[in-house]
Amino acid sequence: MRGILFLSVAAMAVGLWPGAASAQTMPLNEFIATADRIPRNVTALLRSDYRRLKREGEAGISAVLTEQYRAQQANRPSQTCIPMDGFSFDPEDVLRRLKAIPEPQRRRMTITDGIREIMRRRYPCPAP
Repeated sequence: MRGILFLSVAAMAVGLWPGAASAQTMPLNEFIATADRIPRNVTALLRSDYRRLKREGEAGISAVLTEQYRAQQANRPSQTCIPMDGFSFDPEDVLRRLKAIPEPQRRRMTITDGIREIMRRRYPCPAP
């Protein structure tokens, strides 16, 4: 029950809507290139590519949270240890961290893989 509550609270913290966590296939380089073309002002909210990237990012975060929850429920080690009391992030910081992933590695990654990588670095699990 506590895990379900955590997942619900975490999903609300990042603004997820039910059903937003579909399988994501957007290549990370495409995500970054599209994000770089979006203006950093209020007009971005009106753009369809902004809304698409937002959905992709939210679904990636949801997938990582679900992986962590399932690993904890199965008593398996998790790749991430995102705090149970939730977390917050700055979209510009996330984009900056995604860009910091080396280009050869980014070419083989989806947005979900990229988010998993930055969450693993930001919220590492303690050594057993």
